[in-house]
Amino acid sequence: MQLYPRLSGYEIIAEIGQGAFATVYLGRGINQEYVAIKEISSQRLDGQKNKYLQKEITTIQQLIEKSKFNNYSRFLTKFYGFQKHGNYIYIISELCEFGDLYMHMINFYGQYTFEIKLEFLVEIIQGIQSLHEMGITHRDLKTDNILIAQDKKTFHYYLKISDFGISSLSMDNLQSKVGTVVYMAPEILSQAYYDYKVDIWSFGIIAFEIMKNQLYFPYNGDAETIKQIRQHTKYQRGSINDETIEDILDLCLRKDPKERPEAKEIKQMLMNLQNEISQSQRTNFQQPQQYSQQQQNQQQPQQFEQYQQYIHKTTSKILELFVKSLEKNQNSILSKITQLELNNKQKQSQQEKSYVCQEQLNIEKDQFNQQKSINHGHDSNFNSNLQNQDNNQNKNQSQNTNNFNKNNQKTDSSKQQDPLNNPNQNISCRETDKKPTCQNKQQQNIHFKNQYQSKTSYLTKSNNNKISCSYLLILILIFFIVITLLIFLFRQLLESRK
Repeated sequence: MQLYPRLSGYEIIAEIGQGAFATVYLGRGINQEYVAIKEISSQRLDGQKNKYLQKEITTIQQLIEKSKFNNYSRFLTKFYGFQKHGNYIYIISELCEFGDLYMHMINFYGQYTFEIKLEFLVEIIQGIQSLHEMGITHRDLKTDNILIAQDKKTFHYYLKISDFGISSLSMDNLQSKVGTVVYMAPEILSQAYYDYKVDIWSFGIIAFEIMKNQLYFPYNGDAETIKQIRQHTKYQRGSINDETIEDILDLCLRKDPKERPEAKEIKQMLMNLQNEISQSQRTNFQQPQQYSQQQQNQQQPQQFEQYQQYIHKTTSKILELFVKSLEKNQNSILSKITQLELNNKQKQSQQEKSYVCQEQLNIEKDQFNQQKSINHGHDSNFNSNLQNQDNNQNKNQSQNTNNFNKNNQKTDSSKQQDPLNNPNQNISCRETDKKPTCQNKQQQNIHFKNQYQSKTSYLTKSNNNKISCSYLLILILIFFIVITLLIFLFRQLLESRK
């Protein structure tokens, strides 16, 4: 059994992922809520130092502080804290056990509608907008780092951005060549200074991937892919059958970062497109009626809200398909959690059964002690009665002795007056008076002892009586059987003689 480090307030259960600098564990808090615990080493296995460790810790500290507020974006992974043990840093965050968008697309892309793809883009750009408003540049946006989460109130599934390992709190003057090659902006590859607009480029690549289920720059090795990105001049229109999406891709994939739009502008363009779709599909959300232009303008927000509720449910159902497949996969995090919950329920059931058995034993023990105290009370009463009787008898004996002494005094005085009296008469009287008293006392003691013995042996005698009665009945039955046989034989003998 593998031993895990002890963290304050959290328990490490099992390993669920591993990278060059980090290992991710499944953990559980004091409130029994499951969490993800990321163990980051200051060095790689080959001895290379993790030069991004301090930047990640600084970014996580910022996200931890922001996570405490209610306005923290639900499209970003929530962080609870971090702890340091030796050369390792442990970052505790919410657990998204339902997989990522990359694997979902591999398994269920054929069931995506245009509206579902559009909703995915809306959710992702909202997460990017929140990061940029906090002054954070992600620098590693890709479908692998977009996880599927579940709303605990509505139980709807949605997307959120994760993995801030190479994120930066700087929005400009960045220079590190980091990220995943096929999602990298040209300015990162040219080793020039760049800013937060590299996230907008990555969003453009993700948007094309979601819409077409293929990468904009096909991966043919790092060198070939880097060459294609450096030679890129502008987006080639005509791949997507929607002008708004084409416009967004054209803006996001501009080679000059200054020409790329802000995240909030992209969000507004996408939501306007959703609003147009809701207007064109009015009959799906409300009964068709004749309205004036003013009434139609008043009902548009309500209709768009109904459409959003509808598309959220539809998107959630599509994402849930992957959740159900993960439940059947024994190697998935969700399957491990399900098994842990089952084991916990079995342990609780066994504890409840043992508790009930212990309660029953305690009740029986109390009943036995009560019966024992009652029996002890009877015995003590009997002994006290016997003692009282002995005391009374001794008291009577002492009174008789006193009376006898008084009589002796009288006889002595009579002796002096009448010398002819025989002194042996007094002796005989003394013996005859005393002897019956001693005999009565001995008999009474024997009588009370017999009573005590009969009380203690009552159950034994009753059992013996039952056995004796059983034997007697058996003997009587045998006797009647023998008599019947004799009578039968006698009759047979008489009939043979005739």
